[in-house]
Amino acid sequence: MKSAIVKMIGNIWSLIPRGLVRTTKLLVMSFLILVLSGSVFAGIGLREERDYRAAVWYLRENDLQQARYQYSQFVEDYPGSERLGRAYFGLAETYYLEDEYEFAGSNYKQALIAGNLPAEYREQAYRRGLDAAGTIGSLVLTEGILETAEPDYAAVIPRSGLLNAIQVMENNQRYQQALELIRNALDRYADDSEFLHEKAVQLSNLERFEEAEKVLDRIIEQSSLYREEARFLRAEVRFAMGKYQAAAADYKKLIEIAEFKYDAVYGLAWVEIVEENFQSALEYLSQVAEEIPEERQRLRRVVTRDLARLYATLGEAGKADQWYDTAIELAVEPGRSQLLIEKAEYLVQRGQLEAAVVYYEQSRETLPSDSLKSLVQGYLSLRKYQPAVETLDRGFEAEKISGH
Repeated sequence: MKSAIVKMIGNIWSLIPRGLVRTTKLLVMSFLILVLSGSVFAGIGLREERDYRAAVWYLRENDLQQARYQYSQFVEDYPGSERLGRAYFGLAETYYLEDEYEFAGSNYKQALIAGNLPAEYREQAYRRGLDAAGTIGSLVLTEGILETAEPDYAAVIPRSGLLNAIQVMENNQRYQQALELIRNALDRYADDSEFLHEKAVQLSNLERFEEAEKVLDRIIEQSSLYREEARFLRAEVRFAMGKYQAAAADYKKLIEIAEFKYDAVYGLAWVEIVEENFQSALEYLSQVAEEIPEERQRLRRVVTRDLARLYATLGEAGKADQWYDTAIELAVEPGRSQLLIEKAEYLVQRGQLEAAVVYYEQSRETLPSDSLKSLVQGYLSLRKYQPAVETLDRGFEAEKISGH
């Protein structure tokens, strides 16, 4: 482009009459250069406008592949454009609409960094960008988007975006960062029950139980929407604080509410366990085990495990064995291997080495050194010398690796 302009100027220079003095020629040429340069830059501006409008048109027509190509070319061809932020936003939309959240979130972030976004674009970039980051659980992307809003996050990030960011922080055990976000949100959304509940959750995660309890008291007093959730969390917090009867009072109020019934009964079982009312605990645990819906598999696994342990503690070996086997059947790794070892060691305590071998063998890859010794003894009692030697060799090798 520059060489063409230079060539054109040279041609025009040759056409100016030789009779004109040099100063006049320079004035004429300066004027021509300004005119021609304006035309060239106007042409570039028109081409930029055309390329941007083409990308927008394809997006509106839902031709996402072509829109993605046009927006990608635009950000590459016009890195200094005032429309760069909007182009990144459009590019992000083409990914978001096809559930490609990693690319979507990254481009929403670039749109926010580039700036010059209309208010509705900026709000959407925060909302969808943090939704994308939350969907894939990306802490790096979440923090990158939040950086564009520092320090007053709630002033620019919509409510749903803040909640998504808080969830990502919590999932990555960044409880203090989550708490800072919540505090900022509450400056803008004072007395918002959802943010207050999130505050109590993070305080609980940080084991600041007294502060959490006060926040939960406030929610229960003022909110009907989050009252039950707050009451359940307060029961858990009170239990952690050793306020067992206060926790039991909260659990009992939740038993009639279907959403919380089985968790509340399980909580009551643990109140009875810590107070050594084992028969009452068994009744509560048995109720959950018998009535819990099929889809509540996680709680079912925990309850069957606790029944096995409680029966073992009470010396009821037959029922303990039965519940251990049920718990093992329901368990997933790594919990299953841990339960296999636990059942084997329970059998060893009762002198049933041969029976213990069956359970040890199913968890060979995860056996600690003490359990390896018990397995060797079991093999010896069964006169299985070769497996006993192999297990010993494996134990020696493990000790070498660990440096013992």
